[in-house]
Amino acid sequence: MKDNGTLDRQKTQNPDRINSKAALVPTSDELAVLNLTEKIGFKLTDRMNRGAWKSFWTFCQCHIGSLWIYLATYNLMNVFGLENVEKSSIEKPLLLVSNHRSFFDMYTVSSVLFRRTKRPIRLFFPVRAKFFYTSPLGWFVNFIMGWWAMYPPFFREEKEIKKRKFDKFSMRRLRTHKEIADFLMTKIGKLAEKDKENFGKLKYET
Repeated sequence: MKDNGTLDRQKTQNPDRINSKAALVPTSDELAVLNLTEKIGFKLTDRMNRGAWKSFWTFCQCHIGSLWIYLATYNLMNVFGLENVEKSSIEKPLLLVSNHRSFFDMYTVSSVLFRRTKRPIRLFFPVRAKFFYTSPLGWFVNFIMGWWAMYPPFFREEKEIKKRKFDKFSMRRLRTHKEIADFLMTKIGKLAEKDKENFGKLKYET
């Protein structure tokens, strides 16, 4: 028989376990605001960012995607500060915030990290939902260019403001890594206030 201490520990652990699993799945109300194309795009990309599929696509990023990006850009870049990445703890998530200079930011930066650092990387790139989740062509671009890493999606278009209800799931998904959530909710907001020209005006709803 299990003693009372064991039962008490299970009672206190189970709610956290349930909440953790719930954070990884959108509610029916959150999914309801999406149209059929968006639902299919989300469910496909969500599946590709879990378990063995995520490990497979990360392998492709590291050994295929980063190679062609390196061949196309190696003589165009000067890289500084990688020692800071190497010093970071692999036990915690790493949030990298860069100036959004072009469509290829994610690819060039991730290529450098994959090829020039020893840190284990599983890349997630939060992205606007428009195009990447609202069109089959967007799904294809996410696959062929990002190996499905452009995830989770955020609906930010003013004319579809009701779909921001789904963004609550995306924030919960990020919050499964507490350190990332803390950074997102504090540091980026402060940077935006200091440099509105580059960051724009950010709004967070809790």
